[in-house]
Amino acid sequence: KISVTVASQDARVPTNAISVYVDGTRVAAPVLKKAHLGKVTVTLPALSPGSHRISATYWGSKSVKRSYAVARTIAAVEPTTTSASLATPTVRAGQVAVVKVKVATKRGVAPAAGEVLASINGVVVASQPVAKATNGTLALNLVGISPGSHQVAVKFVGARYQLPSTAPNQKLVVTAATTTALAGAATVGKGAKASLTIQVLGPKGVGVTTGDVRVFDGAKLITTVSLAKAVGGKIAVSLPVLASGSHQLSASFVGTELLEASTSGSHLLKVSK
Repeated sequence: KISVTVASQDARVPTNAISVYVDGTRVAAPVLKKAHLGKVTVTLPALSPGSHRISATYWGSKSVKRSYAVARTIAAVEPTTTSASLATPTVRAGQVAVVKVKVATKRGVAPAAGEVLASINGVVVASQPVAKATNGTLALNLVGISPGSHQVAVKFVGARYQLPSTAPNQKLVVTAATTTALAGAATVGKGAKASLTIQVLGPKGVGVTTGDVRVFDGAKLITTVSLAKAVGGKIAVSLPVLASGSHQLSASFVGTELLEASTSGSHLLKVSK
């Protein structure tokens, strides 16, 4: 909306028609009446995004001369929408995570300018100008993200005639590699329970104290143990009684949301006859 005011030099109340123009095209023609006291409010039609020149002419009356308002320039902006999705919600440490982004306007036309930013914990980790997008669609590569669960925020920063918009956060899980080791006696007497020591280490050699470890005799699962009580990722496991003979034992850490699975080397245990 704009306000148009006509004032006479001798305090007479102006009446008669006013023409309002946008970029040289008349878009409104309100008529001043005495009750308006020389002031009228005009609602402009919806303007396309961009810069527009607004002008007005008062056509005068028998007692008040014609006059022209000083033209003004206004900028019409439009809202945008931004959507984002992860190509893969879980990646390994060191792997590139890809965010697919689409920026659109209410008109269905993609902005031609502006930039898209991807942030984690408030830190920008990737950016790309919309000018490189295809129909408003582009991909951002997230590199060097530390292991853990992260919220990826994607935002179109806006342009001269387009407003900013933000996509809903996307959860990205970056998993870390682990190692599993198994040690124990090489022999055990018939009818006795063998004891093994299992250790699972995560990034930087830190012991893992969450998740489960499965112990196998060949391909057969013989026991499962939780690492909840592990110290430095190390825990002692008492095996069930095994039959006499040779047994190829191994331990497999099943992994968690943030830690990758890993399997130990084989350990030969002989049970005497």
